[in-house]
Amino acid sequence: MKKLSPKVRFLLLGTVLGGAFFAAAFVSGAGFLGAYLTAVNLMTLILYLYDKAVAGTRAPRVPEAILHLGALAGGSPAAWLAQRLFRHKTISPRFRVIFFSIVVAQILLFLLWWRLSGASLFGEFAQN
Repeated sequence: MKKLSPKVRFLLLGTVLGGAFFAAAFVSGAGFLGAYLTAVNLMTLILYLYDKAVAGTRAPRVPEAILHLGALAGGSPAAWLAQRLFRHKTISPRFRVIFFSIVVAQILLFLLWWRLSGASLFGEFAQN
């Protein structure tokens, strides 16, 4: 049987983790969006934690593309937190440029959605 590449292996692991976290959050009443964001952020945090734990050992590392995919899928808050808490992936200029590009794109997309939807960012506080 052919051995899975690290990208495929960690993509599958992230999907299984994310699915389990989503199911737990959804059953707990978080709603779809709340469950999704909870799941993707927990999954991203765990992948960063694992990658930091095995850095410098012979264990397989989480490919940077998978860490970026977690951030892109909505796990950028957890990715940022993991970088700070674990002091991981904070030196590589290439990694940081890609990560912050993802964050800026997410902020711009959110602001565009907010502008087009006419939604209030502060709800009833904006009315006072």
